[in-house]
Amino acid sequence: YGLDIGGTKIEVAIFDSEFQCLDSWRLKTNTDDYPAFLQQIQSAIEEADQKSAVKATVGIGMPGIRSVAGQVLSSNVPCLNGKKLQEDLRRVLNRPIAMANDIRCFALSEARLGAGRGHARVLGVILGTGAGGGLCIDGELYIKPGDIAGEFGHQCIAASVVQAYDLPLFGCGCGLTGCTETYISGTGL
Repeated sequence: YGLDIGGTKIEVAIFDSEFQCLDSWRLKTNTDDYPAFLQQIQSAIEEADQKSAVKATVGIGMPGIRSVAGQVLSSNVPCLNGKKLQEDLRRVLNRPIAMANDIRCFALSEARLGAGRGHARVLGVILGTGAGGGLCIDGELYIKPGDIAGEFGHQCIAASVVQAYDLPLFGCGCGLTGCTETYISGTGL
């Protein structure tokens, strides 16, 4: 199964071994209540188990990044921040969970199976509830210390731009102020 967790919706999909989508549906993301969010994911996976008649593995693309200790940081789903989501979902679902940043998952899938296939360098950019990017080189995610390659959504907007256009500074769902995504994401626009 694949879950794309976003700031407004969760897309749930059932795939076969050839990555053909067999079924998919959307849920509104529960953004404010962590136990209710975990229950929402558990219910979605139980529904997928019933539809496919198997207990499949789960891959999740989620907003934000994870600390070395496994805590979610900078997520536009506020109830996830500071939580060990992957660990908690493994316990709730009683199965292995693969999890990565949603934009990086998108960039990797395009680099390997989509529009970027066969290209040495692929930059995936998403403007949705949040904004960010993921960079792939030779079909692999480019990951360096700090885990921010291609990520631009939580970099602060330049002071010169704020000054030149007399822009207000907005608080971001990640807890910072002045993040680029608060101006250019769908929510920001």
